[in-house]
Amino acid sequence: MEPISNKSFFTLTTKLVALVFLLLLSANPVSAAELKNSVETSNPPVKQFLSDFRELTLSPLHWEKKQWLTASLVLGTTVMLYNNDAKLFALVQEQRNEAWDLVSTVVQPLGNGLYLLPSLAGLYLYGCSAGEEKITESAGLCLESYLVSSSFVYILKMTAHRHRPNTGDPYYTWDGPGLSLKNLSFPSGHSAGVFSIASVLATIYQENKYIPVLVYGLAGATALSRVYDQAHWPSDVFFGSMLGYLTGKAVMALHEEKKEFIVAPTLLTPNQYGILLLCCF
Repeated sequence: MEPISNKSFFTLTTKLVALVFLLLLSANPVSAAELKNSVETSNPPVKQFLSDFRELTLSPLHWEKKQWLTASLVLGTTVMLYNNDAKLFALVQEQRNEAWDLVSTVVQPLGNGLYLLPSLAGLYLYGCSAGEEKITESAGLCLESYLVSSSFVYILKMTAHRHRPNTGDPYYTWDGPGLSLKNLSFPSGHSAGVFSIASVLATIYQENKYIPVLVYGLAGATALSRVYDQAHWPSDVFFGSMLGYLTGKAVMALHEEKKEFIVAPTLLTPNQYGILLLCCF
C-alpha cells in the first residue's frame, strides 16, 4: 500500500473535501430569512457585487461607535501579531509533521479562487436553470461576498507589497504601492475568501447549530494552513480572515435591509393598476 503522502491521494482528497464544503450551498437553509425569499427579486451576483462594493467602500462615512470599535480591535490585534510575526511563524513551523501536511493540503483549495469561483458560479447557474431559489440565493450571496472581499484584498495587496515568509526576507519587508504581482503577502487572500463564504453560510444556516461550527472550523483550518505552508505571516492571515468575515456579515446585512420593504407594481383589477408595498418582519 502506498504511503499517505502520495500526491495522487492528496489531489483526490482536496477535490472531495472542496466538493463537500460547496455542497452545503445546495441544502435548504433553515432561517428566518427563508420566509422573505419568495417575495424578493434578486439581482445577478455580478450586478449586485458592484452595488455592494460601492456601499461597503463608502460605509466608513456612516459608521457608528460600534463599527469604529470593531475596526480598532481588528487593527490593534493585527499590529500586535505583526510585532510577533517572526516568533509565531517559527512556532507554527515547529509543529510540522505528516498529519498536519495532510490537513494543510486538504483544506488549502477551500480558499483558492480557482476552485471557488467556478463552483459558486456553477451552483448559481444550476439554481437559476432548475428553478431552485434557495440554491440560487445561497450561491449568489457567497459569490457576491467573495468578489467584494477579494476586491478589498487585492487593493491592499497592491498597496502593501509585503514579502512572503518563503522568500526568506524579514517580516518587516514591504515594497509599498506598485503594479508588481510579486510580494503580495498582506493580507491573505485565501483567508479572506474562505471566511467571506463561511460567514454567509453561517448566517443563512444560523438555526442549525452544526453548520456554523463546520464552516468556521474549515475556514480556520484553511487560514492556519497559509502560515503552515509558509505563504503568509500570522498577521496577514488574521487580518484577511477578519476582512472576509466582516465582509460576509456586511453583505448579509445589506440584503436583509433591502428585504425590509418591497415595492412592486401590481394589477388590482383587469383595468386598474397599483403599487404593492410589502413590509417584512
